[in-house]
Amino acid sequence: MNLDQELAYINEEIEKMFSLTREFLRRALVYYLSNEDSRFDAEIDDDQVNACERNVEAWCLSILLKEKVYAADLRRVTGALKLVTDIERIGDHARDIKEAADKIKGLNEKGVDLAQVQELVDWVLKLYDDSVKSFVNYDTDLAEQVASHDNEVDNKYDVIMSDLIKVAENKEISTQYAIYQTLVLKYIERIADHAVNIAEWVVFIKNGFHKDSIII
Repeated sequence: MNLDQELAYINEEIEKMFSLTREFLRRALVYYLSNEDSRFDAEIDDDQVNACERNVEAWCLSILLKEKVYAADLRRVTGALKLVTDIERIGDHARDIKEAADKIKGLNEKGVDLAQVQELVDWVLKLYDDSVKSFVNYDTDLAEQVASHDNEVDNKYDVIMSDLIKVAENKEISTQYAIYQTLVLKYIERIADHAVNIAEWVVFIKNGFHKDSIII
């Protein structure tokens, strides 16, 4: 197998990771936002995502050890090693959201504006979807657009958190409810951060520049 074939296999495995985490996110968020207690439909198999990550890491390290890799291909390998960590963390957050949603549903309380949360979720999922597209197509323009929208997600998150703090201070919700809702909202916001990280690694793979690194 030549280097191009090995790199193609790495990309296929990364795209599989994207697909798995996106589906698990969908399940977790639908479960969290829905009034129904459909736990079976929210099942998340994090082991599948972890297996993909290990495959990518093994192939990347194999290339680095046995191949004489030049700049462009080296960026593809090192960029892949970096961005799979963010994809795996997104899979973890999908599981975390589902587990916290279990607790929230058990409390049977209301304390957040679900319409606002849905708007935040829509933004975050769009950023993740666009980060995937930017990787698949090595589209640096799209990757830079993803990074530029991070503040908008943060602003929406801050508004929802501010409202949640107010109802908690007024004793309209229990401490448990406030804690679990805070966790879910933070997981959602962190998914956007990971999407931005992925986009930044796409720019690195294509151009050799990353905000925390030198040009290769």
